[in-house]
Amino acid sequence: NRSEVQTLSVVVTGTNDAPSVTAARTLSLREDGGTTNLTVTIGDPDSALTGVTVSVSSSNQNLVPDTNLVFNVTGATGTLTLTPLTNANGAATIRFIASDDRAAKRTNTLALVVTAVNDAPEFSLSTNVVAVAKNAGLIRWTNFVTGIAAGPTNEASQSLTFLVTPANSAFFITQPAITAAGVLAFKTATNATGTSEISVVLQDNAGFALGGTNRSPAQSFTIEVPADSPSPA
Repeated sequence: NRSEVQTLSVVVTGTNDAPSVTAARTLSLREDGGTTNLTVTIGDPDSALTGVTVSVSSSNQNLVPDTNLVFNVTGATGTLTLTPLTNANGAATIRFIASDDRAAKRTNTLALVVTAVNDAPEFSLSTNVVAVAKNAGLIRWTNFVTGIAAGPTNEASQSLTFLVTPANSAFFITQPAITAAGVLAFKTATNATGTSEISVVLQDNAGFALGGTNRSPAQSFTIEVPADSPSPA
């Protein structure tokens, strides 16, 4: 009441599976924040990772060039050392490609955002001593301040204001002021002689959020009126 036993052979042919590379999906940094290390996990269901390589590239070479992406791996754990360029901000896609020795590949991406942080403006004084005659009237010195900059080139659109503070305001009828173009103007008080130190700070309009700086370091110069200085005729 039974047939003869028959056999069926089942053969499962192996198929190479692509290796995997897993990292954070997003990363937010601040401009000029230096180097960041990111942990990356590597896997391969078909091998002990001996034939797996990982390449890393950036979609925005002006933010993070490929040369600033350094990838090191030990076993199944890799470390990506990522360094955005100085004064650079914006977005980039960091692409990881894991490949095995049988040409199977898998890609993963990281969305990088570097938020702008304001840099301090810069300037230079043409001299640190301004000597004038007693009762010389209104003094105007073109190009008294040079090298005026809001910061790096990506901050060039910022507006700038010089904050000028005399140590002795009574020394002047017209208080010292410096225009955005670097022109110094002042008028000393009638018959005033002696000196007054002047502090100068350059301020931009971009604020100081996220640890930014909107003021330059203070620089100073001295206005001198010699006691034996003759008044203009």
